[in-house]
Amino acid sequence: MMEWLTSIDAERRKVNLLKRQLTLILHGPLDQVHLDLLRDNLGLSSTGSTTDPVGTRFGQRLQYHPQYQTITAMVLTLLRTDINEWTVTLDAIPRTDFSEWKRLAEMSAQEVGLTIAERQLPSSTPLSDIGDPAPTARIDQSTDELSTAGAALAAAPHPMPTPLLDLSTISPTSPSSEWADSPEYDADLMDRTIRQLEAVPPYTPLQPPVHRSELADTELVQLVTGLRNLIWSWRMDDLMTISARAGFWSIERHETDRVVFTSRYVAGECYVDGNARDVHSIDLPVATVSDSDDCRTPSSDTFTRMTAVLIETYGEPTARSWGMTPQIQWTGTENSLALAYRHPTVRIIVRLNLGITTIHGEAESARRKRNVERD
Repeated sequence: MMEWLTSIDAERRKVNLLKRQLTLILHGPLDQVHLDLLRDNLGLSSTGSTTDPVGTRFGQRLQYHPQYQTITAMVLTLLRTDINEWTVTLDAIPRTDFSEWKRLAEMSAQEVGLTIAERQLPSSTPLSDIGDPAPTARIDQSTDELSTAGAALAAAPHPMPTPLLDLSTISPTSPSSEWADSPEYDADLMDRTIRQLEAVPPYTPLQPPVHRSELADTELVQLVTGLRNLIWSWRMDDLMTISARAGFWSIERHETDRVVFTSRYVAGECYVDGNARDVHSIDLPVATVSDSDDCRTPSSDTFTRMTAVLIETYGEPTARSWGMTPQIQWTGTENSLALAYRHPTVRIIVRLNLGITTIHGEAESARRKRNVERD
């Protein structure tokens, strides 16, 4: 008799009276800590981790009918439907009031930083019962094929991340220096990202321990334009952004208001000059004169060749000086470039101009200035 009742009970539990009442499409990254928090807030069982593939079910919560415990009245499920897309589904017996569950799902998703991209309801559910949808777009999908993960990420709107660099708080720390009156730097994060993608191809020099005596013309132009057009914070704590472009290899030593690196382009030292916070200039070797030369003037051919290359790129210099330490300078809209000889190396020096408040990169700043002058 007991076996028969158990069999009947099992059959009753198989009766499915549920209909899909709500689907929430959520967008945004989710690490393991926030996934666990989301499941805890929703009261879900814990299955899977954030490293699991698309299609993984991360948890489920069942609620039985208050009078008939053999009937499931509501099921809440969390699924991964794309790399940065998560779906919460609510299945319930028709005419069940699921408003509290809907609010719980939405508040829990927003608490962990996810964006509600779409709410899907049964066609018979009035919009007034669910509220206005969030003003975000959902990528179109045909009935024959699903969008790829890349297309989903490209089309789906995501909130801007919190900037890692709070440039509004930057100020020089040495009041007595000539940089004491420099305004705060404020590089726009979106402009920074876009301009870097549009910048000249990154310079890829030979890897150490190969060192050459001097850079070729094309390499010199790539190095200089890459440095001048790079959009970065000009801060000492952001040297990782510029290290690859500038060719820093390893830290040689620290000096007062200076960090010294070895170079992976040409034998010699790279200098980052500034103060405890701000970078004022980047000073790199582009040619090395043999120590066997008794004369302390640069190789005429190398210095002349590099001067001609940079004149072809930036036009006539804005300043020249000669003697034992000759230097040619091009003052730009946002930063300035100098080609100088400091025995035993020929060097380029890129310096941020005084009064700059927004970092766009030299080429973009010059373009904007021309547009303003034209208007």
